Amino acid sequence: AVRMENRYRFADRGEWPVDTIAYVELAKDFGASLYEVEAKAIVSRDFDKLLVAANAIGEVAFGNDVPHRDLSLGWSVGASYEITPKFRLGVETWGASEDNEDGNGRTLRAAVGPAISLAPTSKFWVAGTAGFGVASTFESDDFAGEAFSARIVMGLAM
Repeated sequence: AVRMENRYRFADRGEWPVDTIAYVELAKDFGASLYEVEAKAIVSRDFDKLLVAANAIGEVAFGNDVPHRDLSLGWSVGASYEITPKFRLGVETWGASEDNEDGNGRTLRAAVGPAISLAPTSKFWVAGTAGFGVASTFESDDFAGEAFSARIVMGLAM
């Protein structure tokens, strides 16, 4: 696939009451009529050593090779506390409401768990989170199953 992404910070950190970033990603799969558009609104606020951040996420897939509209609406919300300037601990919740594969109905998936962030230098950081969650269909009160998910994100500045 070919992906193009862009972020726009509306003001320098701390200038507005809430730090705000807009994110957009466009993708085209090779050899298929499959296109994806993802948009995020990212907001955060520092309260001394406590950081609170939230992402609102929307993603849609379309094209001749997509059997039905594939819309996903998601979120990520977390808080972390600075133990030292290089080490943070926190908690995060994330999830999404997605169209079912058959195009009939939607499924909600959500998770919550601990988060850890390490920044050994100003040019390198790594963050990870793991959580247990549930999935539920909107057609009934039945749960589609429990889930475990983990994420690790690494940043490198040149």
